[in-house]
Amino acid sequence: MKPLPTIPKLSVSGLQGAFLDEMWVACVDWDLDATPAENCRRLALENPFGKSASWASRVSDVVRQRIDPARDKSLILLAKSGIDRQIWNPILLWHLTRDQALLREFLCTWLWAKFEEGTVKMGASEVIAWLTTIEKTQGRPWKPSTRSRIANGLLGICVDFGLLEGSRPRRFVPYHLPDQALLYLLHAISASQPNVRNVLNAPDWRMFRVRPEHLERELLQLHQLHRLHYDVAGSLVQLRLPDPTLDSFVTRITA
Repeated sequence: MKPLPTIPKLSVSGLQGAFLDEMWVACVDWDLDATPAENCRRLALENPFGKSASWASRVSDVVRQRIDPARDKSLILLAKSGIDRQIWNPILLWHLTRDQALLREFLCTWLWAKFEEGTVKMGASEVIAWLTTIEKTQGRPWKPSTRSRIANGLLGICVDFGLLEGSRPRRFVPYHLPDQALLYLLHAISASQPNVRNVLNAPDWRMFRVRPEHLERELLQLHQLHRLHYDVAGSLVQLRLPDPTLDSFVTRITA
């Protein structure tokens, strides 16, 4: 896989933490007939998170930044169906990277490179050094305190999602993408990548540390279980997913 190009504009918002439990509660409680602003006002007022009113207000602001029903409806429906959190969490991470370019760049470029190099431990200072190189594309340098906050936020999110463990330093831990989450991502990526080889080589898999050869092995296993069709004959690759669209896949597994 080739390295991802540096993204011109990298937002530093939304990196306060993963807020896994809060995002789950917000999606379960989400009213698809109301606007995002109405939903977030209600979340702040009704406080389904079970913590302080100030915390509910803060979380509702985070949710407002992260949830776009036009893009994230399937994520909301999965939460409402009560799907296993081990399946939902990686899907949430993928959705977060749709509009958080800095998080995506970190996961799919820097952290992936560390994994490929065989790195075991890493600290915020190494992430800060990386941020210093990419901030040159942002028009003006970040303050040292901003770099430190971003670095620790990125590493903390990885810990929350089970990609890393520990505090100082962080360490890689074994990670396996659940089959249902893998199928979800296959449907989502295929929607914008009709070429099967492009699907298998999509940078998205890097955030879950899935190499192309590992993905092919997973697909062969799912093929044997009759959960999709996958066939390789020389340079020709056929992939037929269980549902024609992501929406129909979500409708089926949430029925």
